[in-house]
Amino acid sequence: LQEITGRPGSSQEEVQIQQVYIASDRILVEDRSRGLIRILRLDVPEPVLWEISGDLTSYRETTDLARIQKDRRQQEEQLVKRTLELSESERTAILAASHIHLDSDGEIIREIRVEEKDSEGERLGLPVRQVRLFENSRLIADLLVADIETPFSLARFHRASGAFSDEVLVALEKVKGLPLEGTIQVVTATLTHPLSFRILQWDRKEVNSAIFNLPENCQL
Repeated sequence: LQEITGRPGSSQEEVQIQQVYIASDRILVEDRSRGLIRILRLDVPEPVLWEISGDLTSYRETTDLARIQKDRRQQEEQLVKRTLELSESERTAILAASHIHLDSDGEIIREIRVEEKDSEGERLGLPVRQVRLFENSRLIADLLVADIETPFSLARFHRASGAFSDEVLVALEKVKGLPLEGTIQVVTATLTHPLSFRILQWDRKEVNSAIFNLPENCQL
């Protein structure tokens, strides 16, 4: 069970409660505040996201989730080309404001830095450490992580959802433990916004795998 603030389309102060079920290759998010259910399945040839109405009668399907970061990359490449006509100082200022770094050949690169602090108090009665991840000097994730062993990395779901660049995902996959609280910066071609979360309760238990299927008679 977790609370979320900062979802696109809602105010920064609006708190939304979500019940989350996670298996190794699928995740279900019951958004109680919005009356929606989202299921992300990775056990299929192409990852698929289903958004199901609260009355379980209809759903939307999205498959090309990787498109989010592809579009971001394309927009950044177009911006780099447009700045070629500017003075060096103007170009440097615009690229810096957009957190775009270039290598010696003028190609876009993403430089990742990870900072960790051993102890940052407790959450849910468990000691946590702070993990901060930067992409091109921009803070992308500020997490409080507990040393809870997980049989798989949660970064695989972020990879499938298109929330982060590949370089950020590689760094996230190396973070051991379970984030219990934090803020992530979602960067796409059209917007950049912070999304904060706090886990209120967690547990390991067996669940019926059928909850990750589309409800009977649910129509596209």
